[in-house]
Amino acid sequence: MLSQCYTINNRMFFWCRVIQNYINMNQNSAPKAVAVAVESSVSRMVNGHHSIDHRFKVPLNHEEFNGEKIEVFAREVRKKGVSKDLPMMIFFQGGPGGESPRNTLGFGWMAEILKSHRLLLLDQRGTGLSTEVLPQILDTRGDARAQAEYLANFRADSIVKESVFVRR
Repeated sequence: MLSQCYTINNRMFFWCRVIQNYINMNQNSAPKAVAVAVESSVSRMVNGHHSIDHRFKVPLNHEEFNGEKIEVFAREVRKKGVSKDLPMMIFFQGGPGGESPRNTLGFGWMAEILKSHRLLLLDQRGTGLSTEVLPQILDTRGDARAQAEYLANFRADSIVKESVFVRR
């Protein structure tokens, strides 16, 4: 499913074409174009980079677009003086359960990506500043079956579908 990759400092990084490939392979099952509410901060300069925080309201269950919503946080970073129309690359935190990096210094792998892309540091659902999965929240979901159904909405397939909304 990955279409391109490259190596920096002996690490493998994948271009974020996964989402487009997912859509191309699943035209009938890919999320439909749905209006997703987004709140964005003003662009601010952090260590010589533009930084914009985005908070997206997305469906908890992607099969129920009009159902319960959760919030997904992402920080957009681009190098000072480069076009805001550069292609977007989404960084997926490897986990487990950690937030995306907050360091916008642009060193190492980040500096390399920022030469040709804007970078979206995504706090995947259930992590960081996105809607969290906490014991207190699970307690409000009812019995073990209801809790399991809720948690099923935080799997990798939901994160990939989310990226379709976030990249627009």
